[in-house]
Amino acid sequence: MKGKTLILVVVDDEKFIRDLLTRHLHRCFDRPEVNITGTPDFACDIIMNLIRHDRRPDLVFTGFDMRPHGNGLPVIQLCKKLGVPVILICSPDQNHEDFRTARELVGESFIAKPAEGFEIKEMAERILGFRS
Repeated sequence: MKGKTLILVVVDDEKFIRDLLTRHLHRCFDRPEVNITGTPDFACDIIMNLIRHDRRPDLVFTGFDMRPHGNGLPVIQLCKKLGVPVILICSPDQNHEDFRTARELVGESFIAKPAEGFEIKEMAERILGFRS
C-alpha cells in the first residue's frame, strides 16, 4: 500500500465519534483521504460517487443506530454488494433484527464504541492486508 492514498469513509451520527475516528485514522495511516458524513443516505451517495470517479473506497467505518436518519444497515449492504470492506463501530448492547443482520454481514469486523486507536489500526490493517 506504500505510495497509494487510502480512501476511507467514516459514517456516524455522533460528531464526537466521527472526529475521534478521523483523528485515529490520520494518526494510524500516512495521509489517508477520509470522507466523513453523519447519515447513512449521504454515506451511500459518497461511496457511489467515489466509485463513479474510479476512486473505490478502501474501507468504510460505519456506526449503526443513527436516529432519526435510520441505521447503518444500508451502508453495510451497499459495501457488501460492491465488495468494499466495512467495519461496524457501535454499542455492543443493541439487540434488534437490523443490528443482528448487520453483525452477520460484517462478521468479525466489529469494534465497540468508543473505539481505541490501536483497535482501529489493527482491524483496518488486518482487513486491508498490510502493515503501515
